[in-house]
Amino acid sequence: MKETMPTWPQTLLISAFGMAFIVCGYFLSRMRENWGSSAWAVLALLILSGMGFVATVLLFYMRPQHGAKAFPFLLVFLFGHAALVAVLWRIGIFGQ
Repeated sequence: MKETMPTWPQTLLISAFGMAFIVCGYFLSRMRENWGSSAWAVLALLILSGMGFVATVLLFYMRPQHGAKAFPFLLVFLFGHAALVAVLWRIGIFGQ
């Protein structure tokens, strides 16, 4: 594995998409049963920021380090996080 790290502007872009995803997720969790038009807009922003985060991680972090194998590594990375969330959900960490 190469030791190519993203530059500071690339790191800030990755962080901005990640923070936008977290903030949108928080706002969406606070809306619960109030699914008006604003909740759908927040959901759309959540999806777009999540896709932006994954794309920037692939392009600026994983691709320079792993080359052609970056996309399978990204899929394994995402599958591992999904498995972790599923386990935490199953044991009840997220509440009722």
